Amino acid sequence: TLEGEEGVPGYNGNPDYSRFPTKDEQKRFCHEYLKAFWGKSPENSQVEVLLDEVSRFVTINHFYWGLWAINQAFEEGCDGFDYMTYAVARIMRGLAEEDLADAF
Repeated sequence: TLEGEEGVPGYNGNPDYSRFPTKDEQKRFCHEYLKAFWGKSPENSQVEVLLDEVSRFVTINHFYWGLWAINQAFEEGCDGFDYMTYAVARIMRGLAEEDLADAF
């Protein structure tokens, strides 16, 4: 468990998004993925289509884990881990992915 693991990134409920791949890193990864999958170099438009699809799933992932953390906070409390801080961080990140964070 994370209990007592103060040195673990995100222990306090605040994920370290600086560790998330940059758009350029994501683009290179998607390019190499498609190249390995198809056996030839993809066109930039094909890479962009995959990046767009991945981006939508990243946003959904933030909302999913944010809602999960709210449930955990009510089920387990926040003594061992600050689930509510984590929930807010994930949901706000999901909103930021969609440029909606300033609306709240």
